[in-house]
Amino acid sequence: LALSEDPRKDQTYFLAHLTQAQLAGIMFPIGCLPKAQVRQVAEALALPTRARPDSQGICFLGKVQFSEFVRAHLGEREGALVEAESGAELGRHMGFWFHTIGQRQGLGLSNGPWYVTDKDPATNVVFVSRNYHRTAYRRDKFKCGRFSWNVPTENGKATNPAIADLTRCKVRHGAQMYGCQVAFDDSPVDADEANPKEATATVMLDGDDQGLAAGQYAVFYNSAGQCLGCAVILEALEGTPKPDYEAIEPEEEARGKPFQTILKKRLPAGQEKE
Repeated sequence: LALSEDPRKDQTYFLAHLTQAQLAGIMFPIGCLPKAQVRQVAEALALPTRARPDSQGICFLGKVQFSEFVRAHLGEREGALVEAESGAELGRHMGFWFHTIGQRQGLGLSNGPWYVTDKDPATNVVFVSRNYHRTAYRRDKFKCGRFSWNVPTENGKATNPAIADLTRCKVRHGAQMYGCQVAFDDSPVDADEANPKEATATVMLDGDDQGLAAGQYAVFYNSAGQCLGCAVILEALEGTPKPDYEAIEPEEEARGKPFQTILKKRLPAGQEKE
């Protein structure tokens, strides 16, 4: 399973969990073509779908909105929108399953922008903050588990990759790809020395991703673009500090009130500026 020629239309993020037995019966006849060239071929052949617009969102839903799809399958349950810093209830929502980490739209709160920072499924609480992009730490680190490796061998069965091959990672569908370093918590020499169903690992990205969220998949690739398998993100971890900045928190008497964290640039003595 390898990356397609069109990074925006590549589907390996969704296919990474397939087994070698499943992949053996699948063909991707246009995977070697970018979408623009596919349209040129369709135009030359006068195919009836040659001018059909690209699908947006979840293609198999057609004209059904994602929120409508989720509502039909999971229903609604009212819960609290809570400010992460103060614990104050700011509003209500109709189910934590309608919201994703990093979400800004559709919260119905004033004096924003507000972002979803966390969710508690047990209590149906959605935590929000106005400081989502003002943290002094990058979002470039997460813990993952429930690995599913998919490296073919000569006998057609799947094996596990060497850790050194896990050099690239996607954390959602799309063209965005990160370089990564993977460290298994039980420190095996190779990934196949860890039980993929029980192993957990810490992944460090070479970029800052604002949407890391538990429950999403992380999909791993080697430097040649081969998809090696995937894992489930268990939690986002505090990443590396942003260079030359420190977070200035509010005074004790201001806690419990809305505030915005200030990032103060570290400068030589006598040259301090906010």
